[in-house]
Amino acid sequence: MNTKVKTVAGGLISGAGSSSTNNVTSNVTAAVGSDVDIRARDIAIDAANHFRKPELSAANISGTTGGLIAGAEARSTTLISFTTLVNIGASASLEVVGIQATAGGFALRAL
Repeated sequence: MNTKVKTVAGGLISGAGSSSTNNVTSNVTAAVGSDVDIRARDIAIDAANHFRKPELSAANISGTTGGLIAGAEARSTTLISFTTLVNIGASASLEVVGIQATAGGFALRAL
């Protein structure tokens, strides 16, 4: 999703326009099911959503007009909707085990 929009208008009386719309929807869930029993030296459960827009060699949006009476419009709309969840099911048990001095970590992260 990296739209490039360009509009050009020229002449004695002229007009031009262009638009683009980008919609990004991403749902990420990391889950432990119901009634699951997890015993481990280290527990890490991560759910992550990322969006990176690569840089273009030219502007994403540009407009040019020329003439006695001229108009140009360029429009770009981007809508991003992320849902990022860590779900632990009903009656699930997660336990870090081991000696306290060397115990591992316990992390539930939604990024």
